[in-house]
Amino acid sequence: MGIFKKKKKSFEEEQMAKGLIKYGDEWITPAEKYRRERLGANVPVIREKETIVTKEVVKMRCKYCGTVFNIAENDKCPHCGAPP
Repeated sequence: MGIFKKKKKSFEEEQMAKGLIKYGDEWITPAEKYRRERLGANVPVIREKETIVTKEVVKMRCKYCGTVFNIAENDKCPHCGAPP
């Protein structure tokens, strides 16, 4: 029964058996080839922009009631209304 040995497939034959096609130096699916050829030129490139927001928080304790509040958001104490 060991008379017939399977011939080892080459890399190209293995990729073709998977349904992949050679595109330049890559092995890709037919759908990917279509996307690159038909849509690649018309699809805009989306670039991400990173924005870093720095917010300075200055907290103050009210000298009348002791409530701690953000001086940048409030010009007077939100609890008792006293000026800073």
